[in-house]
Parts: sequence; structure tokens; C-alpha cells
Amino acid sequence: MKWLKVISLIWIYVAIAVILLGTLTVGITQGFWPMMNLFNPFNVVNFLVMTLFLAPGIVGYYIATKKKDGV
Repeated sequence: MKWLKVISLIWIYVAIAVILLGTLTVGITQGFWPMMNLFNPFNVVNFLVMTLFLAPGIVGYYIATKKKDGV
């Protein structure tokens, strides 16, 4: 399932790029402290959104590597 692995890696890279771009945009438009507030450990909503955004890529990569191992 090489295609699933490739698509999953593309998803992960694009998701990381979007998260970083969004963080930089907040930093440029609103300042340093609102940007740092995005990664506040008590900001559960932002953590859930980032996790859900990365989840399809991570799960797809996990499935692709498990299928390759024959499990």
C-alpha cells in the first residue's frame, strides 16, 4: 500500500504547514502573546482541532506500515 503511505505523508506535511502558517499569521497580525496562547496547555479546543487535523494522515500512515509488515 505504497499509495496510502504517500498520501498519508502528504497529508501530514500539508497539515503541519497549515498549522505553522496559521500560527505565524496570528503572530504577525495579533502579536507574540496571542500566538503563544495557541499552544497554551489549557487551550483544549486548539489541541483537539490540531489533533483531528493530523489524525487522518497519522492513521493512514499507521495502516500503510502495518499492511506492509503483513499484520
